[in-house]
Formats: sequence, C-alpha cells, structure tokens
Amino acid sequence: MADGLRRFKDQGTNPCLKESKASMKCLDENNYDKNKCAMYFEAYKECKKSWNERKAARRRQGLPPNDPEMQSS
Repeated sequence: MADGLRRFKDQGTNPCLKESKASMKCLDENNYDKNKCAMYFEAYKECKKSWNERKAARRRQGLPPNDPEMQSS
C-alpha cells in the first residue's frame, strides 16, 4: 500500500477516519448519489477543519501536530 494511502487509512494520522468511512459507506449504499450523502460530507469537512485548526495551534505552540487527545476521540 502506498505510504500516503496508508496514512489516510490510519486513525493515528487521520483523526477523521470515522467520518471518511461513513461518507464512503453512504455513497456505496446510495448508488454514488452525492446529494443523499451531503450530511456525511459536511461532517467530514467539519472534522478536517477542526483537526487542521488544532494542528496549526499545536505547531504555533511548538508541539507535535499529532494530538493524542484527538486520536482517542
């Protein structure tokens, strides 16, 4: 598996994995009708936004971006 794909599928490096999987499952179950899955896409988008904000804040504080608190949620 390519390194980028491995990182995407790893909860430790992708704290939004649950949201990502839910959106893909929705697409599978709804014949890839994106309109029916908008709620899942929005949840993923919000998760990524929140995570990116936390990563940036941690970097500004001189901390590593992988927040253990975020990984456990």
